[in-house]
This record gives sequence, structure tokens and C-alpha cells, in this order.
Amino acid sequence: MNSLMLYQMQFQTMDLLYLKYNTANAALQDEVMKILSAYSGKIPVVIKCTTVNQALSPKIKIRDCRAITYELTSLLGEENVILKSN
Repeated sequence: MNSLMLYQMQFQTMDLLYLKYNTANAALQDEVMKILSAYSGKIPVVIKCTTVNQALSPKIKIRDCRAITYELTSLLGEENVILKSN
């Protein structure tokens, strides 16, 4: 099994927060990072930039709670915030 397959399997078996927005928008990026920082935990975050169609994995990890989902959904829209739980 190659390292790419192991990497993909790792993310299939763990909780993840997926976000999609324009990371080039500095004000929006700052607001998202502020929210993520307020809810630190163990769940990795993957951000898909809408302008360059690129996925980023910031070093920030969050905890699963309704408040972070509510705040991010209010800011980014329901279709742009997915918390995948296993």
C-alpha cells in the first residue's frame, strides 16, 4: 500500500470539518480563523478555496459543538460547512 492510499484512509476514518469559501478575501479569512481558534480541539479542518479550487489544511483543529457549526454556517452558508463525523 503506498503512502497516498494510507493518507486517504486516515482521513476516511476520522472526523473532519470541511469549509468552502474565498480565502483571498482577507476579512472573511480573518473571521473564519477567529471562529476556528475559539473552538480548539482534535478535529482537523480542510478548507477549499473557491477562487483557485485548491484544498488547504490549516494547523488549527476544532472541537465538535453546535456553536462553531452555527457561527460558520451563518458566515459561509450551510452548503459551505460540512462536519463529517465517523
